Amino acid sequence: MPVAWMRHFIDMDPFKALSYLRRSQRRITVKSKIDRFQSLVLFETSEPDFDFFTQPDEYIYISFPMYKIAVFYFLQKKFEDSENAFQEALYYIDGVSKS
Repeated sequence: MPVAWMRHFIDMDPFKALSYLRRSQRRITVKSKIDRFQSLVLFETSEPDFDFFTQPDEYIYISFPMYKIAVFYFLQKKFEDSENAFQEALYYIDGVSKS
């Protein structure tokens, strides 16, 4: 696991950080995700470089420039339609890219 993934856990005690990681892993590895289908957002991207960022226990973003797609997945939130998920994902992506 890259050290950069852990930067959100600097102010936490080790037990709390580990529990965040375990909950996130459990959500990702659950077989049936049909109720969270709208939480997965796929983007077409033209960025030439790989990009990754995450907020533990909330979301994860990965871009794959070789395939010209990016994936944003909300770990906790459930959406009724894909447009709301798309707009919120764009909000987070813009916030991270500006900082």
